[in-house]
Amino acid sequence: MAEQETSLALFPFQVVVFPGGICPLHIFEPRYRKLVADRLTDDRPFGITFGTDESHAPIGCALDVTGILQKFPDGRLNIVTRGYRRFRIIRALQTDAPYAVVSAAWLDDDEEKVPGELVDRVRDLFRSAALKKEWGINLPVDVERDPAKLSWLLGEAMHLTNEARQELLELTTASKRLETEVRWLNALLTG
Repeated sequence: MAEQETSLALFPFQVVVFPGGICPLHIFEPRYRKLVADRLTDDRPFGITFGTDESHAPIGCALDVTGILQKFPDGRLNIVTRGYRRFRIIRALQTDAPYAVVSAAWLDDDEEKVPGELVDRVRDLFRSAALKKEWGINLPVDVERDPAKLSWLLGEAMHLTNEARQELLELTTASKRLETEVRWLNALLTG
C-alpha cells in the first residue's frame, strides 16, 4: 500500500463517501462555509470522515467540490462533491483555520489480480438483487470490467448502512470488497 502524506481540511459528518461517489452537502456552519470557500480558492480536496467532531473514523475519503447548486443570502450553500481518494488520518495539525486540519496518508488498494469468476459472480448477484429490490440501476460496461470501480459502485448502489459503508471503505483490496458484497448480496437474496 503506497502512502503519500498530505494535509487535509477535515469535515466529520454522518455519511461515508466512496471514491467516485457523488455527495451533495448543505453547508450551514460558518467554519464549514469557510472550509468550502478555502477549497474553492486553492482547488484542493477536503476530507470527510464518518462521525462527529468528538469521535470519527480514522479512514475517510477526500472530496472535490464539483459544483455549487445554491447560495443562500445568509451564506449557506448547497454543493455537490465527488469522492476523490481514500486517506488515513495520521495526526491533527495546529492551524489558524476554524475547522480541523489533519496530516493524512493517501490509501491505495494493495496490488492484486482479482479473479474473473469473483467479478462475474458479484455482477450477477447484484443484477438479481437489483431486480428483486427494484433498484433500477444498470452497471456501465467500463465499470463491470474494473474490479475496484465495480466494488465502489456496488457499495453506492446497495443502500447500505453507514457502518457497512465504512467497513467497505477500510478494506484494502477490490477482492475483499467484492467478497464482502457477495456475502451481503447472498443474504439479501435469500432473506
